[in-house]
This record gives sequence, structure tokens and C-alpha cells, in this order.
Amino acid sequence: MTARICKVAILLLFIAFAWPAYGFGIEFPVGHVKALHGPKAVHGHVVRGTEAIYFEADTAALNAHFATMAEKGVKPVVSLHEGKLLARTPWANKGKERSADWMMTTELGSSSPPRVHVFLGGQIDREKIVLPKGVEAIAPEPGVPSASPK
Repeated sequence: MTARICKVAILLLFIAFAWPAYGFGIEFPVGHVKALHGPKAVHGHVVRGTEAIYFEADTAALNAHFATMAEKGVKPVVSLHEGKLLARTPWANKGKERSADWMMTTELGSSSPPRVHVFLGGQIDREKIVLPKGVEAIAPEPGVPSASPK
């Protein structure tokens, strides 16, 4: 009986700590994402130590998000993408995705700034984006989730 309890405890510790580190991922419940990141957050997951939170909202909400980050002294790396973004977990089956307008990624356990990927094929108007002081939009780098087909 004690050996069985030890095996279960080791399995639970593996799931809690090693699962994300070895490339496995965790999808957050929508209620959890909304509670932590606000009502505009529609999806979130962690894969290989990178947390991704997806938002579906207009330019005013994006600007408010940037303003909140600036108030906290956070300077994100912002990249603008053409096309539309689909919020989905990498291992999810087709049909489980939903549209989103931007995503924020954070390397857990790192001091690097969060990255905000803004997609211009939905509710975001490029001309009305207000970036925090000292933050410039950059071109997307290779490996960033691509936009969905138009």
C-alpha cells in the first residue's frame, strides 16, 4: 500500500513540475484565464515553459492593456502581424479554436519582457494603436504563430 502511494505521489509531482518542462503542455480553463487576465482573455496555455494568453477585443481594449502594462513598468516587445489569429492549444483538435486579436507570451522563470503579438485582420486598427512610451513595434520574428488563412 505504501509503495502504491509513493508511485502516485511521484506521478503527481511529475505532472505538476516536469510536464511543462519536457514539452508537454497545460491548457487553462477559460474561467481561470478571464479571472487572471480580464474579460477580454479567451484562451491560454503553457507549452515548454512559455505561457500564451489570447485576447479577443478591439483597439481600445488593446491600448488599455498596454496602459496597464506601462503603469506596472512593463515594456513589452510588440510585433504586428497581417491576417487573423486563431486561439488554440497546439495539440487541440480542429474545431476547438476561436478567433482572437492579440496574444501575449511570457517565458516563465525568465526576466525577458512579455511579447505581444497583434494581428491586424480582425478588430485592431493599426492607425489607432497607442504603444507605451519607449516601446516600438517590430517585425514578426521566425517561429511566431502564423496568421490563419484569410
